[in-house]
Amino acid sequence: GNHRLRRGAGDYLEQAASGSPEAMAHVGIGYASGTDGYPEDLERARYWLRLAAEKEVPAAMGIYALVCFYDDERNDPKQSLELLRKASEHDDDFKAWLALLLYEGEALGVWPDYRESAKLATAAAESGNPLGKVVMAFHYYDGPPVDEDLDKARLPASEAANEGEAQALGSLRSL
Repeated sequence: GNHRLRRGAGDYLEQAASGSPEAMAHVGIGYASGTDGYPEDLERARYWLRLAAEKEVPAAMGIYALVCFYDDERNDPKQSLELLRKASEHDDDFKAWLALLLYEGEALGVWPDYRESAKLATAAAESGNPLGKVVMAFHYYDGPPVDEDLDKARLPASEAANEGEAQALGSLRSL
């Protein structure tokens, strides 16, 4: 490639090219976010994340799934959902993302599953995850599958807003 890496990033790239799954994940995440010495490059990110996801590195599975969900041209909801489910077994952030997609993912090709969404959101929220709290607020606000309760909706949304979750701030304003 014609891009320039900052010092240190090349070491991970070399390890990734040699087959290290963790290095593949590191490189993919670096390219996806434009951090750790990598320029932002979604194509390279997708390449390295896919390789690491195939080797079942949880962070890579989850991030690759999200990248694919939000890519209009390459959205494969079934594959992405499967990867996100596997990643959510290891990480509450991915549990919260899965809860959100199962709650309102129809536009991305995901059939809603409110029961599973509430279960995942509850687990993520109980561990302090701000997005999990937001999704729980959605459930309390809209009802399914928990009883509609605006007071209960405000509490997790305000906790998440205090933790800086951007979506929580918007949700709290609408309650």
